[in-house]
Amino acid sequence: MAEGLLMVYTGTDPENHYSPAGQYFRALGRGLRVCVIEFVARENGIGVSALQEAFEGRLKYHAAGPELSDESNPVAPRREQAVRALRAARDAIESGEFDMVLLDRLLDLTADGLVDSAEVMDVLSKRPPNLHIIVSGHSSPDELLQAADLVTHTGNTNPGISN
Repeated sequence: MAEGLLMVYTGTDPENHYSPAGQYFRALGRGLRVCVIEFVARENGIGVSALQEAFEGRLKYHAAGPELSDESNPVAPRREQAVRALRAARDAIESGEFDMVLLDRLLDLTADGLVDSAEVMDVLSKRPPNLHIIVSGHSSPDELLQAADLVTHTGNTNPGISN
């Protein structure tokens, strides 16, 4: 396998996680093994059980839970949950089990102060050379942008359309 890439999808568009989803579907279609860690789980799931079944063990999915994005919840338990999810990300990255790891909306947690960007950079520094990692969310730390092989910034550039 070729050298893996560190890809960052960030910006103000609330749907900036669609491009990473396309990336991992393409990877699955090519026979690669993919792990998705969804840091801010959506209320309406994407049929994960059916996807895992359809891709015969090549897709592992971990949802951290919607409580992380609920600012009415106390910060300390949210921070603990975020740290556990980041630990799952580290385990997936270091396992050698996967060809691609998607850290969906991890950047939202760094922006909210639930996860320190230095911890994120430490986790990403552990990636094997052939592992593709995609990180998404609304606000990216500068050091991640500098370390990335590809940065896609999404936003609304058409004043006639509102998000």
